[in-house]
Amino acid sequence: MKTKPIGTRIIDAVGKYFPIRTFVFSLLALLILFLLSTGAYVGIFSKVESPAVPTGKIVATIQVTEKSAPEAVPVPPSKDLAEPAQTDPPPPVNPDVNLEDDPLSASSIKTPSIEDSLAGLSEETTDGPLPIIRPSDKMKSVDAYKAPFTLKPETKTVISLVMVDFGLSEKYSKMAIASLPPATTFVASPFADNLQSKTSEARAKGMEIWVQLPVQGQGKFSDNDTGPSSIQSGLTFKENQERIKKHLGRTTGYAGVAIVTSPAYKENSTNLSLILESLVKRGLGLTQIEPTDTVIASCIRNLPVPFIQSAFWIDEIQTKDLVLQSLQQAELKALERGGFVVIGFHPSPLVFSVINDWKNGLSAKNIQIAPLTYTSKQNIMTINQPPPETTTTTAINPE
Repeated sequence: MKTKPIGTRIIDAVGKYFPIRTFVFSLLALLILFLLSTGAYVGIFSKVESPAVPTGKIVATIQVTEKSAPEAVPVPPSKDLAEPAQTDPPPPVNPDVNLEDDPLSASSIKTPSIEDSLAGLSEETTDGPLPIIRPSDKMKSVDAYKAPFTLKPETKTVISLVMVDFGLSEKYSKMAIASLPPATTFVASPFADNLQSKTSEARAKGMEIWVQLPVQGQGKFSDNDTGPSSIQSGLTFKENQERIKKHLGRTTGYAGVAIVTSPAYKENSTNLSLILESLVKRGLGLTQIEPTDTVIASCIRNLPVPFIQSAFWIDEIQTKDLVLQSLQQAELKALERGGFVVIGFHPSPLVFSVINDWKNGLSAKNIQIAPLTYTSKQNIMTINQPPPETTTTTAINPE
């Protein structure tokens, strides 16, 4: 007789007292019934939401809460926000009153708005607005865009402070506008970004704007590279004219053109004279900031245009003592030159600081800081004459 497996014998033995097979089948039946009941419940009683689909529409829900309006409380108008009465307009700003004594305080004075370009003084071109002499009244930019200046009766001499490279540095440009005396002249670089906004801001402060004309310097071109589209002696007059237009069209509101290099031309050069004459015909003033140059003065000698050349740079060595000594030297030079002198400098916090310390003592010495248009016009009748040897002050004629 064959023996059953031990597992079967156990099930048979237990089965006499407890029905295992019946229990297992019953448990499976209950499990299946539970699953079916749960699925039916979910299908009947639960709410299935479809996923949101973007429609491209914007729906705004506004919740409004009704409140009783609080009683209005009168508030006195702020001095900073209150508008001036229409019947009592603010007085015009006189740039010669208290501004030269404290130029930093000028930043808190509301200066009248200025126009970037006066009607009829420019022509629209593909290079931008280019200056012209206004046909209706022969008004020139050198007259229209000069900074306000009034010579005081007690003034013995005037000095023009001319800062070159204006606009190249955003930081130094703002610092110069905020800290230098209002009558300072800025020579704007045609390579600066956002030049129009910078020149407009400077003019609103009382500064005068001239534009630098990059001209190839003497010596090797690699050592005297003055930037793209520079005026070059090896180019024709027409080619240089196209380059000039690119520079003149960078901004508006400037009184003249300044050169800061010794040009790579010979003295009395006909080609350079034609270039300078073309600028004069546009109603612009001319100046040479490089004091050692003799070429520009020789080429402009016979042109009826305001012109003056800088006497020296005050920042060749940038130390506080040497910059101050240069400014003091300018005072003496102004007396020697018949009452006026032009000095040049580059943007520098150190130079700004020294100038502010130095200018505080000018009133006691009867010295004024004048824009470049003033000193250049004072010089127009004496351009062919050497500076007087005597130190006696020549009378300065007001415009």
